[in-house]
Amino acid sequence: MAPACRSGNQAHTSILCSTAALSAVFVDGQRQSRGVSWEIAVLREPHGRGGSQWIFDSLHAASKVRVRGPRNHFALEPAPNYLFVAGGIGITPIRAMVAAAERAGIPWRLLYGGRRASSMAYVDELVSNYGDKVLIRPEDQFGLLDLAGLVTAAPPGTKLYCCGPEPLLAAAERQCTTEVAC
Repeated sequence: MAPACRSGNQAHTSILCSTAALSAVFVDGQRQSRGVSWEIAVLREPHGRGGSQWIFDSLHAASKVRVRGPRNHFALEPAPNYLFVAGGIGITPIRAMVAAAERAGIPWRLLYGGRRASSMAYVDELVSNYGDKVLIRPEDQFGLLDLAGLVTAAPPGTKLYCCGPEPLLAAAERQCTTEVAC
């Protein structure tokens, strides 16, 4: 088992699969106070290299696996305010950042989109824990995320963190101004 991440952080790791394929996943460090277990989120990719299918077909809660990592290329930097944007499985690292910002008492908002509400992970938990700080916007009900409205309303000095598919990342970058650090 690799060393645990600091509490409240997320990290990227690879699970060594029996198929020899590596499946990159995000590890949620907010539950690592025990130092012996990780919570991971994996999107099943039927046309991938086989790693996610192996995880879904072979693993269960409390399974022991070999991993590489963790490594964090997406650390939460200090800021007076945060704006989090997540698309699909991109909620996984953002979820850990939201929890860290909440514990630190730093103001934040989350805009979370996905194709359909039924395919969006952690929705009930996020709404239950954080209420109106969280905007859940499935595309089949609301269309594309309103990044412009959220970014425009962000207070000066706000840092924006976005994780999701490439078109979402590109749209978020286009919305950034000198008032919002991306």
